[in-house]
Amino acid sequence: AAEPHEEVRVGWEILKSLELRKRGVTVVACPTCGRLDIDNFVEIVTEVER
Repeated sequence: AAEPHEEVRVGWEILKSLELRKRGVTVVACPTCGRLDIDNFVEIVTEVER
């Protein structure tokens, strides 16, 4: 088992992927296009997830 706050986040992601709950944003992007040209992609994803 993970830390309680991490289990909650994972639970939300599971429900979101099953389209049972909506929370936060869903970023859809082609894996071979714009993401490759962004230098700070990891930082942007981290900020969006918060």
